[in-house]
Amino acid sequence: MNRLAYAEAARLYGEAAALDPDRAEAYSRQGLALWAAQRFEDAVPVLTRAITLDSTDARAYYYRGASYLALDDFASSVRDLRTATDLGSLDPEDVRRAHHLRAVAYMNLEDYAPAIAAVTDAIESAPEHAFYRLERARLYDFTGRPDEAAEDYAAFLASDGAAPDLRAEAERRLAVLRVAPADSTGG
Repeated sequence: MNRLAYAEAARLYGEAAALDPDRAEAYSRQGLALWAAQRFEDAVPVLTRAITLDSTDARAYYYRGASYLALDDFASSVRDLRTATDLGSLDPEDVRRAHHLRAVAYMNLEDYAPAIAAVTDAIESAPEHAFYRLERARLYDFTGRPDEAAEDYAAFLASDGAAPDLRAEAERRLAVLRVAPADSTGG
């Protein structure tokens, strides 16, 4: 895994799982390697086996949820990513990413209120990552909530280190919202 030889790692973890088929960690690591190799269809059953053996394996839920997202199974993705964060054992970076991926899944389901809630969870778990303010501003903007959108665009712009193209986008949208708050469609 450290050499980024994911296919080889998946094979070796598969061999380890075959030697001890009741060891959840081998399946979990094999699933992670398959996910990293972008073999999402292969990762799902392996991670399911890991979860069957250890229902508290937050990383297995996280990577299965991420795999489901890549496979456009958004409802399953939401379920697994929620479980991964609810278990409380992910590292902070994975918690933040899980919230964001859950928001993406909800957006694909066109279910915007929980998408906003998931991005809010990402903001609360990592307030220093201003990008999530921009993501939430976009969602507020899209769903016709111009005051909240303007507030988040302004917060994003007040942060340091934003990419110039994202800053320009936020500046344009904020200007539109301040000129015509009733028309947040970009027109």
